Amino acid sequence: MDSVLDGISGETTIHYFRDGLLTKYADILISKNIRTDEAIFLPGIRLIVTLLGKTELRFSDKMFCLTAEKYPAAGLLSISKEISGSKYFSGKKQQELVIFLEEEWLKSSGFNQCMDYAFLQKIQKSNLEFIPLFANKKILTLVNSLIRSEQHSPTLSHMQKESDCLALVVELLSQLREFNQVLSPEQKRAYQLTQLLLSGEADDWTLAEIAKYMHTNVTSLQTDFKQVHNTSIMKYLRQIKLERAYKALLQGVSVNKAAEIAGYTNPDNFSTAFRRYFSIAPSSVKKINYSG
Repeated sequence: MDSVLDGISGETTIHYFRDGLLTKYADILISKNIRTDEAIFLPGIRLIVTLLGKTELRFSDKMFCLTAEKYPAAGLLSISKEISGSKYFSGKKQQELVIFLEEEWLKSSGFNQCMDYAFLQKIQKSNLEFIPLFANKKILTLVNSLIRSEQHSPTLSHMQKESDCLALVVELLSQLREFNQVLSPEQKRAYQLTQLLLSGEADDWTLAEIAKYMHTNVTSLQTDFKQVHNTSIMKYLRQIKLERAYKALLQGVSVNKAAEIAGYTNPDNFSTAFRRYFSIAPSSVKKINYSG
């Protein structure tokens, strides 16, 4: 699609693959410096490759910038909750590819059953965390293949682009040290517990029941889990339930129903916990269907 911002001309191309996985490629000319209006950025992981120019995102108290003056630049930006932000355009030309990895795609693809998925989930929970990555030759080759004109029929071209997209995700994420280390037995147990908590099966269990299920004692399990997540088991479980409630609110459920989903019998207690965790009242969360 053509750019409609004053001072910017060019094209932005979006490819939708499976639910929660999409790419956006911008090839634009900039005639004057401009900052977009505030927009909503939805939760998810963004893998950004800036081929030319500068990628600059601004939020209320943070700013992220990738500059490709001499060489292409790459990075990972994690957004854990809905947030307002804007994009700043400067220079003369920008070529940028962004891969959006949403939790829906990660879960539907079965990655949450993998032992090291907890690493990726930890990144997801880190709001506005930016990790610089290296745009090596293999990554740039995949980017060029992904953005070039279609070489086959529409169906085959779509398959090829999805294949290139997945290969690019692998190359970028493989730079994270968390995906290149050997797990100790204690770490494996902590990650197995993470999957149990995410599944919802242990929502109403006590710590003693959880430890018995994991074939260990409460003290050891708490220690192993805190080394990985830097929080207690029950606090982590409460956060999971609150995040389920947040998603339910985005889908239009009532605050009282969201409170039930989070495991609260008192809506006031739910609102207090929700506001403390998300910095927003549950009644202020609106159903949305757009992304930044």
